Amino acid sequence: MLPSTYHVRGIALAADDPLRGEWNVIVVGPHFAGALVARDLADTGPDMHRRFTYALTYDRGLVLDAARALLQWIVPT
Repeated sequence: MLPSTYHVRGIALAADDPLRGEWNVIVVGPHFAGALVARDLADTGPDMHRRFTYALTYDRGLVLDAARALLQWIVPT
């Protein structure tokens, strides 16, 4: 059985890294591409009352561009 994080990558971000205010979920497969990209609006209080601005797309080209941009943080060129 594969671990639940199979094919999931992550890194530690510095306190001043611009990605700390973002939430990105990007899925790319041979027959599907989707991205949910959100920015925290810096609300305080309980998690269920926080607000975000977000975009959801299934445009394969846009999803691949977003994935490439995020990969620069994980595997610098």
